[in-house]
Amino acid sequence: MLMSIVVHGAGAAFNESKGIVVMEAESTRSSLGKWKKKTDVDGFTGTGHLEFTGNKPENGPPDSPLEYTFKIHRGGNYTLAIRAHKRLISKRQDICNDCYVEMKGDFRSGNDTPLQVLKKETKMFGGRPKGWGYAVQLDVKHKTHTPVYRFKADQTYTLTISGRSKNFNIDRIILVHEDSNLKKIQHSLPAESKLEEGARRRPTVAKKPAREFKKVSTKPVITGEGKQWHKVTMTFDGPATSERAVPNPFTDYRMDVKFSHDKKTLVVPGYFAADGDAANSSADSGNKWRVHFSPPFTGKWSWRVSFRKGSDVATADQLSAGASAGYFDQAAGRFTIAKSDKKTPDLRARGRLAYVGKRYPRTLGDGKIFFKAGADAPENFLAYRDFDGDFKSDGEKDHLIKTWQPHVRDWRRGDPTWAKGKGKGMIGAVNYLASKGMNAVSFLTMNIGGDDRNVFPYLNTKMLDRLDVSRLAQWEVVFKHASNSGLFLHFKTQETENETLLDWGDTGRERRLYYRELVARFGHHPALNWNMGEENGSWRKNKKNHQNTRQRLAMARYLKAVDPYDHPIVIHNGQWFDD
Repeated sequence: MLMSIVVHGAGAAFNESKGIVVMEAESTRSSLGKWKKKTDVDGFTGTGHLEFTGNKPENGPPDSPLEYTFKIHRGGNYTLAIRAHKRLISKRQDICNDCYVEMKGDFRSGNDTPLQVLKKETKMFGGRPKGWGYAVQLDVKHKTHTPVYRFKADQTYTLTISGRSKNFNIDRIILVHEDSNLKKIQHSLPAESKLEEGARRRPTVAKKPAREFKKVSTKPVITGEGKQWHKVTMTFDGPATSERAVPNPFTDYRMDVKFSHDKKTLVVPGYFAADGDAANSSADSGNKWRVHFSPPFTGKWSWRVSFRKGSDVATADQLSAGASAGYFDQAAGRFTIAKSDKKTPDLRARGRLAYVGKRYPRTLGDGKIFFKAGADAPENFLAYRDFDGDFKSDGEKDHLIKTWQPHVRDWRRGDPTWAKGKGKGMIGAVNYLASKGMNAVSFLTMNIGGDDRNVFPYLNTKMLDRLDVSRLAQWEVVFKHASNSGLFLHFKTQETENETLLDWGDTGRERRLYYRELVARFGHHPALNWNMGEENGSWRKNKKNHQNTRQRLAMARYLKAVDPYDHPIVIHNGQWFDD
């Protein structure tokens, strides 16, 4: 199979010809950073388009600069236009629609736009929400300017485009001489300009489609007791990567495992597990990919893995989205599950908690009604000193970090810890609740911008698509001990202060990733519910940012679709009872 590759050398530049420069957005030499290459907006040119995934939909500081170098042979005034698309997330038309531009080189302004505006990072806006339009205006303190540059002949210039508003897409960049018809050229979509010296196109042979994949065993390491309602963990060797790598291991790879039994088939999401022992090692990189399975039936089970790659493939609707990632993709096997040998209060003895069409939820193993009785506070239960992460020193209400020191005495020999003895205070707190006859523990898993601000699954409060693998593995140590001690897990996934933090309240890339990762890492526990929001909605006077009914329903539908175990989905609804 032949494919054409562009090899850029130092000083490689696109050649102006007949008063036109055309550069595809993906032809930059720069690292994409928070720009993501996509192909989902119909009508793009070249091999794709770039979408900015940083900042907020309204605005933000310059981020992830992309450089485009070109050479002018015919001097004169050139107008800049960027073919653009704004992926709107609401009815507002004035968001997701701009970037920053900056020109470097020996030039003057070609109109009344101040030269300093053209030489510094300046907002450029435009585009269409459906299909493609053009960004053709600069904005300086709400005064618009047309970007026109008076270039000199036989000079080389560099245009830098930086991200400003989230979901802004760019397809191609054009510069058109004043003697040419700009609008006609915009609509005619001429071919990309040719590269000057320093770049060449050469054919290369891809000997095997999967050449980039290492030859590794597709046989997983399977751990667990192999019993009904217990956790069965399968760990595979896959691509070596890290929490901050490109491609993003959380969004750009997707692992799903189909488990089949005579009575039922479940598709369970998997996840990137760093070195496979991150709770103890604090690793942020590795080649381990993992899935947890809680079998609802005894007997023979078969399994088959789907491992895909591609931009944002993890949050796509289709299991088959993207392309095969190789490694353990389509690996398959069988195992046999025996009956649980646990006794109450261990929740594995009772089976998964579920709604069964009656007034009260029941545990499926013994069919008994479950009445929840436990502590509903503190919500920041997971704001714990012994967990990994910089949240303890980021200046965001660090004084609220807990040590659980009084409960160290409740830790017992043989109880779990992590990282050479950490966690005794929190494990002791779990023991204390269980010893008082409680059967539930409640906690927020994200309170960015809320009352505490120290609990979240991410590396920090800004990187909403990068997870802290070791901290989540440490959470799992606590959740496992709680479940085995008879405590129902009440996951409060957000609170009123941050209900519009992810995707501005919609169920888009950020929220889908958040819920998928929660389900993949913790959904195997037998008794839990997903609380979609504390005090959710417009219940509070003067509250400006809140989710609406459509957005609440979208959250519920996605959670139901991604959770193979059908755990109860609830919400602390701030709306009227008939909402």
